[in-house]
Amino acid sequence: MGIDAVSKQAKADILVFGLGPMSMEVVKNLILSGCRKLTICDDGLVTHEDLSGGFFYSQEDVGKARLDSVMYKLRELNVYVKIDTISKEKVTEEIVKTYTLVFLTEADFAYQLKINEMCRQHNVKFMSADCFGAFARHFNDFGDKFEVLDKNGEEPVEVIIKDISNE
Repeated sequence: MGIDAVSKQAKADILVFGLGPMSMEVVKNLILSGCRKLTICDDGLVTHEDLSGGFFYSQEDVGKARLDSVMYKLRELNVYVKIDTISKEKVTEEIVKTYTLVFLTEADFAYQLKINEMCRQHNVKFMSADCFGAFARHFNDFGDKFEVLDKNGEEPVEVIIKDISNE
């Protein structure tokens, strides 16, 4: 990331939905690289599936609230990032519009559309992603006025995976 991107991220207030294995990696990286405020919305319990990639979870956490299981570990990563929590039922348009970016995982399509519409109404950047084993999906909506600043003008690389083996 360039200096401009780092500066923008340091001023960002980010709302993250979900603390599954994929979003745990995103949350960890956001905290380590620094943002002003990170709010996590997750009302779920730790499952055995979470242990496969949720590196902050342990076997003893299964059945406990995800947030309770990891908050102290997340706060230790970077004391300069303010980390809050919010329950899904308290997320309103008034709350969403106070953020720079909303990152949504583990939500059904109707909820994704609802949150994306809230973001779009208030020029909040929206990202939605999920990972299902070898398959993943990602959607960005940075609004109509988003500008891509390409410093080197290189064409993006496209790769097609033809084969996967156990060798």
